[in-house]
Amino acid sequence: MFVFAKLGAIGTTAFVFEAGRDKLLQLAWFHAFYRYVIWLRRRAHELVDPIVQRIRFRMRILGLKRAPRAFRLLQRIRRRMHLPPPLEPQGM
Repeated sequence: MFVFAKLGAIGTTAFVFEAGRDKLLQLAWFHAFYRYVIWLRRRAHELVDPIVQRIRFRMRILGLKRAPRAFRLLQRIRRRMHLPPPLEPQGM
């Protein structure tokens, strides 16, 4: 029930925003904030889209028949992410 209530609230908020966007954009502070949020969103997509494309490409290569291999690859990547950084040589 909670999930449906949240989805309904998000849908209502989106509808109200779309209905009143033109009037809201006439406010200088809202227009600046809106442009900033759109810029952030665009920047986030610039950072994430190449990674998403690589993941999709690798998943296509691996396919369903090679799922165990893909799982092992993902586990190896996960382990590498959690390794401590290499120690720097001390005193030369």
